[in-house]
Amino acid sequence: MDEPRKNRTTAPIVTPDGPAHVYAPEDHERTSEAVIAAVARAAGRDPITLPPLYEAVDPDALDAMFEHATVGEQIMVSFPFADYEVVVDDGTILLVE
Repeated sequence: MDEPRKNRTTAPIVTPDGPAHVYAPEDHERTSEAVIAAVARAAGRDPITLPPLYEAVDPDALDAMFEHATVGEQIMVSFPFADYEVVVDDGTILLVE
């Protein structure tokens, strides 16, 4: 049995909007959980010390959007959270500082 992918980061990248980090969530991870894990890792913080995600976006709606996407459907969501601009697109999380 294959081991599930771990949250991982590529080398930090630079976007026109500033430095950024790219994360790939684990296969079984809800999008909202992946956002919290990605931000915590990028910020070097314990996830419990981050502000509540619901203050930035509805976590249930975020999860539903990506859980119910059909093959070929392009979905992108962007919102500010914990000093990052979070962009979720096609199973990837981009955090722009």
